[in-house]
Amino acid sequence: DFESGYGEMTALSIKPTFLNASNYFVQTPILVGTALYDKITISFQAVQGGRAWCAITPPEEAEKISGERVMDASITQGSPTCCKNTAGLDINSDLQEWTLTDCGLEMAAEYVIFVYILTDGLDIRRTQGTLSAALPITTSGPVEYVRVTWLQNDDDLGGTVTQYRIHLNGTQAYDDHTYRLTELEQTRGGIPPSWIRVVDVACMPGRIYEVTITGKNPGGWSNHSEALMATC
Repeated sequence: DFESGYGEMTALSIKPTFLNASNYFVQTPILVGTALYDKITISFQAVQGGRAWCAITPPEEAEKISGERVMDASITQGSPTCCKNTAGLDINSDLQEWTLTDCGLEMAAEYVIFVYILTDGLDIRRTQGTLSAALPITTSGPVEYVRVTWLQNDDDLGGTVTQYRIHLNGTQAYDDHTYRLTELEQTRGGIPPSWIRVVDVACMPGRIYEVTITGKNPGGWSNHSEALMATC
């Protein structure tokens, strides 16, 4: 409490101060699902559009990381589809989800992932960007799959569902943006007919998972479905 006679308290409007970087993270990189030795999915979000690069290194190499070394892929492990790519990828201000493939990492090993973001420009390498904090991951050993099956009606309350996500123990493990455009994971059945969705999601052998599903229609994302328990 303030006692009278000790002066006045003035409310200040405090704005964040950035040190000459051209782009910033709204969401720093996080792991989506299970980190496999050859396939890893991460998500992140930048303040504005531009370009992004990533790097994967053992933890002991993390102190050598810089934005320039991420951009020139001189320190990263993997392949051109798993961070070892000097061109980078275009990004916008939406949530980005990257699936890195053919990573060629060791099984059951520790790594760290970095993402470097810039705004695009005529001389992009001279533009000061932002390097993310290290995202630690441990790659899985032998991988198994848990099969998730559910029904999707043609007409949905509140509008047609356009996207599904599967969650294992509360962590997003599968995101399907275009399920109505592929016949690989759906069939028709029942009266009236419904979409029968079947997806195999990677999991760690021997672990028990709580499996839930969320769906998105014009009204937004649904709550999680009733949880089912599955052993991988």
